[in-house]
Amino acid sequence: MKPTCYLFRALHRWGVVVVMSLLLSGSTFAQTVLFRDDFNRAALGPDWGRQEAWSIDNGRALNSVDGTNFGYLITTQSYPAGEYVLESAASNLVRNYYRAYRLHFGQASLQDSVFSRYYLVEYDAYFGRLKLARSADNPYYPVVLDQKPLVLDPAVPHRFKIVRRAWGEIRVYLDRGQGYGTTPILTAVDQTYPALGHFGWQVTTDTSAEPFYVDYIQATTLPLLEEVRTANGKPYDVVTAQVGTQHYLDRPYTFTSLPAYLNGANLLRTANADKALTSPTDTLLQFRVEKAAVVYVAYDPRGTVLPTWLSGFAPVSDLVGTTDPGSSTLRLLARFCSAGTELRLGANLAPPATGSNMMYLVFAIPAPPDTSYQAEAAARSGPVLATTNPGYQGSGYLDYQAASQEFIEWTVNVPAAGPYYLGFRYALRGSSRSLGIQANGTTVFPALAFPATDSWSTWDYNAQRVVLQAGANTIRATSIGSSGPNVDLLSVSAFHPVYGSSRLAATAPVRPQSLHELTVQVRNPVAAAAAFQYQLPAAAHVRLRVFNWRGQPVGTLVDGVQQAGMQRMEWPTADLPQGVYFYRLETGAKAYSGRLVKN
Repeated sequence: MKPTCYLFRALHRWGVVVVMSLLLSGSTFAQTVLFRDDFNRAALGPDWGRQEAWSIDNGRALNSVDGTNFGYLITTQSYPAGEYVLESAASNLVRNYYRAYRLHFGQASLQDSVFSRYYLVEYDAYFGRLKLARSADNPYYPVVLDQKPLVLDPAVPHRFKIVRRAWGEIRVYLDRGQGYGTTPILTAVDQTYPALGHFGWQVTTDTSAEPFYVDYIQATTLPLLEEVRTANGKPYDVVTAQVGTQHYLDRPYTFTSLPAYLNGANLLRTANADKALTSPTDTLLQFRVEKAAVVYVAYDPRGTVLPTWLSGFAPVSDLVGTTDPGSSTLRLLARFCSAGTELRLGANLAPPATGSNMMYLVFAIPAPPDTSYQAEAAARSGPVLATTNPGYQGSGYLDYQAASQEFIEWTVNVPAAGPYYLGFRYALRGSSRSLGIQANGTTVFPALAFPATDSWSTWDYNAQRVVLQAGANTIRATSIGSSGPNVDLLSVSAFHPVYGSSRLAATAPVRPQSLHELTVQVRNPVAAAAAFQYQLPAAAHVRLRVFNWRGQPVGTLVDGVQQAGMQRMEWPTADLPQGVYFYRLETGAKAYSGRLVKN
């Protein structure tokens, strides 16, 4: 069962009608439904490859395994998604002798036995534990990644949600009838089984059969926006933005026009009745950005002064058309958000805002990838192609000849308007020189200084933020009196780029090295300091960072070139709040992640 769009049935067994909304999978940036089964038919059918001791009873999957069998339900199809959300609702989790319920996922092959390799979220009803674990041929004795003492009421239905990120983070949420909340009950980082694969339920017991019910199970791609919350309790929701979409919860106004890059975007709909709110000043609306994204706020153009909370957004030239009689357009302000960002937006008229008489809206689209443009491929007047000094990329670099009026002009293309970082890769011996920088004919830096890099064969980057329009943009770098540096390329990045060491000598280049089978040694739990140890097979650029459970960076230990051999370091953690953190070591195209526990 792989519908492209659907309506959720009311979960009447929960005592309330739960209204759930997913974006249509046909839209450009929407969350896609990979699989869903509501069991609203007579038999399980071909969607389930194994159905041991399972059947359907009154619109629910029923397991009645006893101590002589292994209740195993697994999907026929395997799913390659490396980032996903797996969710299922279950009831009658009876606590008796050696009874365990397992929601398993990540199994590579349907031909593997139940004693196979996969992840599992196990509720051990007999011992009262909830575990996130990795099975390596025996689900009875898995590698426990995280666990918590827990006894669930069998009379209450429960929902389980598993969120998996491509870099290995796994978050488990539990809803016991009051919602999932914002904090996962279990967390881990593990990269052993990278794909969703086959998934389903298991039940084991050493006693007689007890009915166990599954109301539904679904798998979706990772959403762009999650955990939407409002200070006033209003149910702001996320839908697909298209011309004709109703954009407020409480008004019939619709979009008449959208920039092309916002067609199919995630639209976080607000209530226009909130347009006059002046407080809270910083957190009326809060949501989590699950994947790197461009977030746009559409604001009333009559607002002559913007609220302080919008200071981190950059205005772009595009407009959104609307049938709102107050104003036929909304202006856009943009901000790039890294994966895991917890974004907080304040009231529409939070100080010192004035003039706005329409509630703002929020759009989100995936962040565009980094691109680079060689200098020798750009238009130019004056600078000449040279290859004398080593370390350049491409077929050469451009060397300014005259003190003034020479330029290099790139045409760069970006899919969406926003504040991008332009990174000029250059080399310069002696003293600093400046270039005038123009974007689309407008001077953005009259005299951008390029510091000396020690030698003509030592290359560095000068990165500056510039607002670009969607589509083609011209970037011109002109000599203004002191000639200029040798220029190798121009990079365009949504986020502040990390280029490694500020001095990479071209005469002894360092090439990225993989970690191969290396591991990072960290002794948990930590108190005053965390000690890291790993070995590099060759010199490499290394990036070692620590994140909280929301994926937000809390520390960077290393970001530069390290030589081959054993590397040891300590990171102070005395001021770090107690909890579970994750570290990520990157070198070249490879990465290794693990868990850090602070007591």
